[in-house]
Amino acid sequence: MRKQIARMMAAVLAAVVMTRLPVLAVGSSAAGEKAAPKTEEAAAEESGKLSLRLRNRSIQDWNESLLRYNYIGRYQFIELSDACAAQYPELAEKLRLMNKGQERYLQDSAEGMIEYAGRFDQEHAAALPLTESSSYLVRRADASALSILERYDLYAGGEESTAYYTYCFDPETGKDLELSEIVQDPSALPDLIADRMMAQMDTADQNPEEESARTPEEIRTGLLGELHEYFETPDQVLQWVLDPHGLTFVFNPHTVDVEREDPLFVTILFRDDPDHEIFCDGVAAEKTYAVYLPLSVMNCADLRGSTDLLKVDAVADETEHFRYRGAEITLNGEHYFDSVYCEELTPVLVQAQSVTCLFLFYETGEGGRIRWYSLNQGSPMLVDEMQGTLKLDDDIQLDWEVEDTVPQKVLTDPERMNIRSMVWLLSSYYGWNEYNLNRDGSLSAANPYYWISGNRLTLKKDLKVPLIDENTMEPTGRRVTVTKGTELIMKDSDGETFVDFELPDGRLIRVEVELGEYGEERVDGEDAYDVFDGMLYAG
Repeated sequence: MRKQIARMMAAVLAAVVMTRLPVLAVGSSAAGEKAAPKTEEAAAEESGKLSLRLRNRSIQDWNESLLRYNYIGRYQFIELSDACAAQYPELAEKLRLMNKGQERYLQDSAEGMIEYAGRFDQEHAAALPLTESSSYLVRRADASALSILERYDLYAGGEESTAYYTYCFDPETGKDLELSEIVQDPSALPDLIADRMMAQMDTADQNPEEESARTPEEIRTGLLGELHEYFETPDQVLQWVLDPHGLTFVFNPHTVDVEREDPLFVTILFRDDPDHEIFCDGVAAEKTYAVYLPLSVMNCADLRGSTDLLKVDAVADETEHFRYRGAEITLNGEHYFDSVYCEELTPVLVQAQSVTCLFLFYETGEGGRIRWYSLNQGSPMLVDEMQGTLKLDDDIQLDWEVEDTVPQKVLTDPERMNIRSMVWLLSSYYGWNEYNLNRDGSLSAANPYYWISGNRLTLKKDLKVPLIDENTMEPTGRRVTVTKGTELIMKDSDGETFVDFELPDGRLIRVEVELGEYGEERVDGEDAYDVFDGMLYAG
């Protein structure tokens, strides 16, 4: 049975990889001061980065008789923020069409997959639940290029296959960037790619006694033949992404002249072209960037002035399905383990202030955890960790006709990391702050407080509180009495001693909170539950 499933998976994925085209082809402020959060327009204009968000969606087919899913299809929409879309309308429209095409493709694919699962069940008297997913990894997002890597996964009966697809757009025009706009002479690329392939592949594992074993020279000759066909044949789809530090070519399993079961990423670094003989002028990015890394794939990184090979794997928890016990970091052949039990793992390579860090974003089911390592010393060195995740875009309307989630902001600017954390004061809620990566790899908060969005409490009694200056966000020295029954909107908090609220007339007030020996909260000498209605705590 397992061999039948494996053969089916290989055939299905091979067909997808060889025939599927990109979906578009078918259609710190000073200490003690608090700065108001910058608008997206101002942040984008200052940083030169694009502001993006990802929305997770799903398609499901439920088998009522077996009480399980026949098919689960997961996919993502990628969108510009509203402000960024106004700045780049052609790119916004391009992404809209890409999302529409992606949804249409997976809906058509779902119908075929569900039909196949039914036939398999009848022929083999065994269930074959299928899971198909597509997710986006943003590799570069600035005024010169939006470069996206799409990961496609197919899972059935314990067998899993993965392939990658690439997109690269000109933000100004929304058009696809051509390789000839990146490289001066594309015909020179096959030799460069073949050399880097040979450096990354381990040809020593071949058994020289096997009839199929080939010498490195024979392997390189075979690779060159395949690569020249890619560059010279119009109907061949060459997958590549423009990274901040180089040009990366993506080769899916069984698409080059080597027997590989996993994708191969080959990068030509901008640093390797000091005389500007390969790349066109202006394609190299600034030294401040964030690159989302695919799991279990060797990535080429530009660290310490050398070519470094970096891979991150999610280490499965053998005692519990769909959970991981941490991440394995492989840097130039050396292995390091980061232990965090989680449900999902997102690695991001970040460079700013002459420091390069690997950020590991863990989804733990308890608000998330972030751990990050400096890579400048030649081996991963843990810098710090914090509770939190990347900020969600809470103002977006959801589509309830499909399984839809609140969009999450994409990290594109390391000098403006919007991170949300769980705050426990007069309720539990998410607050967010903006962080900047320092030269030593540490993060510094732009503001001393957490910003809060939308949480509301109602007074059960009159309360005399200090007014807050909306410019300095500090007490004015005046106090006002807020009457019983007034609805207050949470604006910010330090998470320990106070929460600032907005009154119905727009004025700001501060409610000071004292914590007792066992964490009980007191306001104006009374239990907080006797002062406020609507306090809720997670868990």
